[in-house]
Amino acid sequence: MTLRKRRRTAMMILLAGVVLALLGTDTGWIWLTVPGMMLLLGGLALDAVWVRCPRCGRWLGWNTGARCPACGTEISWD
Repeated sequence: MTLRKRRRTAMMILLAGVVLALLGTDTGWIWLTVPGMMLLLGGLALDAVWVRCPRCGRWLGWNTGARCPACGTEISWD
């Protein structure tokens, strides 16, 4: 799986968690809040584990640039 697909998957899980958590708090369906928070944390964790520099292994952060901010290695997102 490419880095772009990994980032997109993690962000979709994170977004689903945010939507569920907000639905749970705004509509009174409190039972949606806990799964929403779990999805949100899971999306963040997946991004931290999956989106790493192939050379130094550091998390790329929210950087979507062509180079790793830590070691300067060129990143292939595709």
